[in-house]
Amino acid sequence: SLDNVSLWASKWKMLLAPDKTQSITFKMKNKKKYPKMKLKLDGSNIEETDYVKYLGLIVDQQMTFQQHVNYVYGKAAKKFGYLTFLCSYKGICPSLSLYNLLYITIIRPSLEYACAFWNGAADSHKNRLERIQRVAMCGILG
Repeated sequence: SLDNVSLWASKWKMLLAPDKTQSITFKMKNKKKYPKMKLKLDGSNIEETDYVKYLGLIVDQQMTFQQHVNYVYGKAAKKFGYLTFLCSYKGICPSLSLYNLLYITIIRPSLEYACAFWNGAADSHKNRLERIQRVAMCGILG
């Protein structure tokens, strides 16, 4: 229970932040809806959310990873836009090897972060991320 967590934290002189704490209930699609749980930590209510961001990974109740893919897509598209601007600015275009290096070090880590965890996402979600990689490869290969 959360009381045990609070006692353990107190014993080890750790401070918990109930206002920064969230709870999520994982559910199967099209299953019976259950009432939201009312959790308290140190007398403060814990907010229940539909998705949480933990260590850079956005996890939703049904584990579809749609929010995570949307977030990663936006982040990678923005970085790709910067890279494209850099390469086209005043006719300055780095060599293909430099363009490839910039892609590998700046864009690809965003796309691949925690992919082992969200690999079960729908193909339609994963295809969005594949599009950015295809466009980047066209830029690299010319």
